[in-house]
Amino acid sequence: MHAVSKNYPIKGELEWLAFDAGNDVLCFAEHVKEGIETILKNASEKAIEKSFDRIWKLKEKSIPTTKNVCSDLTNPDELNEKIAKQSLSLIKGTKDIIKTFKETEFKGLSISLNPDNHFFKSIYNNKKFTSITEINETDKVEGNILLALFPPQIKPTNNFGFTEEELVLINRLISTNNVILYIFGNPYILNHINIENAKAVVVAYQNQKSFQEVAANHFLGNLEARGKLPITI
Repeated sequence: MHAVSKNYPIKGELEWLAFDAGNDVLCFAEHVKEGIETILKNASEKAIEKSFDRIWKLKEKSIPTTKNVCSDLTNPDELNEKIAKQSLSLIKGTKDIIKTFKETEFKGLSISLNPDNHFFKSIYNNKKFTSITEINETDKVEGNILLALFPPQIKPTNNFGFTEEELVLINRLISTNNVILYIFGNPYILNHINIENAKAVVVAYQNQKSFQEVAANHFLGNLEARGKLPITI
């Protein structure tokens, strides 16, 4: 939690201290890569093996060790795809609105820290799309816009990682254009976005490849959105 993490500015230090205190599982660690490196540097092999054994015994107790389950555990793509298909939520608009929009000329705009955008690659067949960070406040963008947002962080601090300028630009685009919006992250980001003027809003919850490809198939009309928003905005 930020109440704790703000006191440990060195990346990986808090993760190591949590492990050293006896935590076998760290939820929402902010610095995973540095945390792993620091734990490997400071912890003994015996301590790591004991932690692993405790987690493995819990898995054996909780999950039947059948061939199919083990396959799912070693290859999460299939499981992620199932989760993505069941959770994808159309919270505004209809599939007919998206179908009509898809048949028009539209621009693809994205804001993401990850340039490997599987959502637009699946839709555009690897043709170029535009990053919203390439647009400034004075640029005039008109027409139909397919807008994909990838919140830079899971936690709500600092607007989930979006700058105030980015949020202003996002809301201006939605208020002045015909926008279909897909969210790949924490749905509470919608509290910062004026979705009333959007033609349709779809929440995909995660930014992994499986979730992006499922969202692209939804936009293309190949599957239904089955999920329901689990929170109140």
